Amino acid sequence: MIATEIVAKASPDGHTIYLSPNALAANPALHKKLPYNAERDLAPAVLIAAQPMALGTHPSSKARTTKELIDFAKAQPGKLSYGTAGIGSGGHLAGEIFKSAAGIDIAHISYKGGNVAMMDVVANNIPLVMTGLPNLLPLHKSGRIHVIGITSAKRSAIAEDIPALGETVPGYDFKNWFGFIVPAGTPKAIIAKINASVNEVLNTGNTRQRLVSQGFDVLGGSTGEFADTIRKDTRIFADILRKAGVSAH
Repeated sequence: MIATEIVAKASPDGHTIYLSPNALAANPALHKKLPYNAERDLAPAVLIAAQPMALGTHPSSKARTTKELIDFAKAQPGKLSYGTAGIGSGGHLAGEIFKSAAGIDIAHISYKGGNVAMMDVVANNIPLVMTGLPNLLPLHKSGRIHVIGITSAKRSAIAEDIPALGETVPGYDFKNWFGFIVPAGTPKAIIAKINASVNEVLNTGNTRQRLVSQGFDVLGGSTGEFADTIRKDTRIFADILRKAGVSAH
């Protein structure tokens, strides 16, 4: 929110650019008052890439598959909990949408960072953690955390052995996106130049390969497509967070 406000109030000359996560689309539903109006004060330049989150548990857990987790959660509503990097984080949004899609009740625990939540799962202090896939992979490979699944409809190229949650919960597909945002009023020619430059770089082999190796889907596209993504997710997140009774206050 601090970074977004700085960009919203910056000179619209193309020299201040915000690398925005999809929390931009969740904040209006989480906060009664924001120091900016995203639709009025900001302009999308280009969507860059999106990355699924991952749901991990302690290796001793009896719920090691998506089905086992859902069955356990339905049998004992509210007993399970999952930790994330905080309210409105990618992990939180992914978790709430998963709960809604699967029809289960799991309590959310807000941490000051995804790594802290992961370590509490390693210590077996909490049952579950929802955080970025690359963060969990080393712990998964070392056997300190068992990754139940990733928050997408299909498996990730960097972890083909890990099921997608969408394989068990039809229609579930969540990715944390990132894109460049500029102050509203930035000349269309400058926005077009940023868009074209980023799309060009995303199509170079080295950049694309490095992003894919970190579990990202490389996106790019037009400013209009990015605007549509923001509007769509703003509606989706508002509905999910309202039904879950979640706010940052």
